Amino acid sequence: MNRYRRCAAAWGLVVRRAEATRLGRLPKGFSVTTPSGTLWGRSVLLCTGTRFKRWSNLDGGEIPVFASAFSQARSFEGRKVAVVGGGESAMHQSLRLAGHAKTVYLIHRGRALRGIELLRRRLAQRPNVRVFPESELFPGTRGTVRVRGRAQDRSLAVSAVFALIGQEPELSLLREGRAPSGVFIAGDARPGTRRQIAAATGDAMRAAMECEEFLSGR
Repeated sequence: MNRYRRCAAAWGLVVRRAEATRLGRLPKGFSVTTPSGTLWGRSVLLCTGTRFKRWSNLDGGEIPVFASAFSQARSFEGRKVAVVGGGESAMHQSLRLAGHAKTVYLIHRGRALRGIELLRRRLAQRPNVRVFPESELFPGTRGTVRVRGRAQDRSLAVSAVFALIGQEPELSLLREGRAPSGVFIAGDARPGTRRQIAAATGDAMRAAMECEEFLSGR
């Protein structure tokens, strides 16, 4: 990425670190509001990635719910945690947690996990990971959660829940829900793309070329 950045800088790229909080329309372009000031441009290219889908089963409960385990795993050393989800994100983060937690309960609604075979094998080799298929998680009592499925209904005492039920494009800057003429979307932020670095890079090149054609009036 540093090589990409140096190459782009040689062509005039200016990098500013700030959070974009609002995208506005102007008579001849767009404004991007940040805490450190407002930027203006004739066009905008959004590469905002994705966000985890919200999971509300435990809203208002006493057990904390997180959307990512990678920065939290060490905090649960020797404790019991639950992971909700059956895709590759849930499997990756279950493995991450398994390196620290005493027990990881992986709860998902499907009959089988949807990740690649290698991930399934690695999970099966972890004695502290317990998988609950065809099940859902609900609030329990006194620091517990309840697992309900076709073949079981039981309580689990856990210190935290990690909800990884999928991702969706992060397009909160588009207040109308769609990109107006002059705004381009690339990478994971574009619905229907494969969430891989190689795919995102190629998609960004496509969007950049379309943006250049827009700016040149072609």
